[in-house]
Amino acid sequence: MKHISDGIPKIRATTFSKDDGNTSRVYNRLYEIGLNKSFPPLPLYTVFLLYSNFKKDTWYSHINYENCAVEIPLEGNLRLIQAERSVIISPGSAYIIHKGSDCILETGPAGFCRKVSVAFDGELLLPLLIKLHLIEKTDFQLNSLSECKKLIEKLKLFSECASASDFFEMSALTYRLILELAGEITESQPENLTRALSIMNQNIANALTVKGIAAELKISQMTLNRLFLTHLNKSPKQYFLEQKIRKACALLKNTSLPVKAIAEQIGYKDSAQFIREFRKTMDRTPGKYRTEKQ
Repeated sequence: MKHISDGIPKIRATTFSKDDGNTSRVYNRLYEIGLNKSFPPLPLYTVFLLYSNFKKDTWYSHINYENCAVEIPLEGNLRLIQAERSVIISPGSAYIIHKGSDCILETGPAGFCRKVSVAFDGELLLPLLIKLHLIEKTDFQLNSLSECKKLIEKLKLFSECASASDFFEMSALTYRLILELAGEITESQPENLTRALSIMNQNIANALTVKGIAAELKISQMTLNRLFLTHLNKSPKQYFLEQKIRKACALLKNTSLPVKAIAEQIGYKDSAQFIREFRKTMDRTPGKYRTEKQ
């Protein structure tokens, strides 16, 4: 990795607006890692690191967030509002914004916050989040903020990846960071929920039904629905659809497969139905999504 410097960030300013006309301007330092178009397909990788400084009354929002990102305060504190639930996190704690979520981030009671966002992706991400019980979490305590910061500093170097070995090392670091993030999460989720998530993850290419999953688990549909709503705040049907769309997004971004073939790979016999579902979820057609990501 001798060719890699200390990582060169992009400085950018983003303006957010609310319906009442209130605006907020946030300056960020962005380290692009997995956004590099030349990197080989990886099962797990860091998409970007984003450093932000929030001052008093700073805020921004995510609508149908396209990444899975962890927000880690370094100084001050941060308020996050999701599904009408408000949480304040400080150094030593973190917050996961799961893919497809709506979330508002704003300065906490301290009046300022310096933070880093780490976005992850890859086909192994969802199974890993399930295995580590992160899929049902939003806010949690870190085992070691200093260790997380060390790993993030190492990941910054890969904003200028040039060789395959660099990308593979970045993927391994990503895995280590996710394990470190999950270090303090010890409680286990209900066995039937874990099994349901596993069944869905293994059958993205099939047309599963809630009735069929409940029958395989030998529980009622009502019990299955309650498990998902209690632990994931969404129905089994909604969760399974989101995973199908997630897989479709990866295929649109990383392959040249036609939309019809992608629809078939995620269990749609009718590509028109797939396009309708994709547009409803992502607010754009599959073709437009592919164009934006190229």
